[in-house]
Amino acid sequence: MPYLFNKLQISLHLPHLKLRQFQISLEKQQSNIVKSCIIHNHNTTRMTRNWFAVYTKPGRAKKVASILSRKGIKNYLPENNIVGINASNKKACKEPLFCSYVFVFMSECEISLLKDISGIVNFMYWLTKPAIISHEEIEAIKQLTSFYHNIKLEKTSVNMNDSVRIIDEPVISFKEKSASIKFQTLKIVLPSLGYIMIAERDKVNELVLKQDLVQAGSFPKKLTAFFSN
Repeated sequence: MPYLFNKLQISLHLPHLKLRQFQISLEKQQSNIVKSCIIHNHNTTRMTRNWFAVYTKPGRAKKVASILSRKGIKNYLPENNIVGINASNKKACKEPLFCSYVFVFMSECEISLLKDISGIVNFMYWLTKPAIISHEEIEAIKQLTSFYHNIKLEKTSVNMNDSVRIIDEPVISFKEKSASIKFQTLKIVLPSLGYIMIAERDKVNELVLKQDLVQAGSFPKKLTAFFSN
């Protein structure tokens, strides 16, 4: 009888044991799937191409950009159109906008290709990784350098979570019966680079507000409405 009882106990526990083994097996499979997804996502991230900024030795930015182009590596060297006016004529020349910066478009897996290129010092880093420069910032630089000259740079704080901002600064001058608003200075904030690009307009946009808008009660309200458009 004890023998039969022990046998019955074992048979009763068998379904529970099999269920537990199945649970352990399922947990292992789920763990392997998660690990596989993490590895896949990591590899996908490493293969995705982005813009990065590389430091070059002083005065070597153009040479580095030329070498990168010859090697088939997509790059961008922003140039500032410098226009100077003297008594006799108007002279123009091009200079790198960012001192010792060249932008490269590549994946993390391709970064090792730059190790042996003469003139490159290092990548611009954010925390422990090469900083990714947003496509919007590159496009903003291209647009401003295409349409404006004598662009100035001003340092600002780096914020990798911020987006490109355009600041159209007005200059307001008051006369006896009117006020004029001139949009003369254009600023573009590049958060991941930590710079503000400043350009002066050749042709100044001007809006003259007549006397009825300058009256104490209505002028601030009308002005606010104008800037919100």
